[in-house]
Amino acid sequence: MTAQTTNDSLPSLNIIGAGGHAKVVLEAALKTHSIADIRIFDQDKDKTGGRFHLDLAIEYWEYPPLTGAIHLAIGHNDARRAIVSSLSKYHMQFLTITHERACLSDTAILAEGCFIAAQANIAAASSIGAHTIINHNANVDHDCRIGAFCHIAPGSTICGNVSVGDGTLVGANATLLPGVSVGEGSIVAAGAVIASNVAPFTLAYGVNSAKIAQKLSRPIR
Repeated sequence: MTAQTTNDSLPSLNIIGAGGHAKVVLEAALKTHSIADIRIFDQDKDKTGGRFHLDLAIEYWEYPPLTGAIHLAIGHNDARRAIVSSLSKYHMQFLTITHERACLSDTAILAEGCFIAAQANIAAASSIGAHTIINHNANVDHDCRIGAFCHIAPGSTICGNVSVGDGTLVGANATLLPGVSVGEGSIVAAGAVIASNVAPFTLAYGVNSAKIAQKLSRPIR
């Protein structure tokens, strides 16, 4: 099922994260939804009581259930995964936020908690897993499968029929050529051009897949 992204009214929205990415999410949310009450939370006690973007107060948060919709505005894939795991017993409502200037096919499928930034494109019959970020000017072509907790960085290009495993980072301006598969937990370096499959938990870099580097440590789940 496609997560709700249309222009509508929300009684409240809780944004978890008070860094740079959260500023982008906040502005996109305000353009997309009419929100009666919006709150910013962070797990860094040093930020508590400070002022955030658009002069919102930063509140401290440590895994209590929250009333209303939640969005995890945190760029680090493993951090988002850890928070979702800790909240699973509370059955929280995670909101997918799509900037009004993103371009989505009517047949694209977005899971819960995704963020789709301005000028991102998601083409026909592609699916985006839960809590994945498709950042500014990133392109996901037709029939792609992007896993959960991924980050598709600004300017990257995912060509048609590509599969990207859970928890993968595709760096800025990287290109995945048609039909390739990137295993879970991998990192595709900025500017890389990937023409062959990448095994799970692998750092891939260089042009024309010239360099597929060492295995990465498996993340703590």
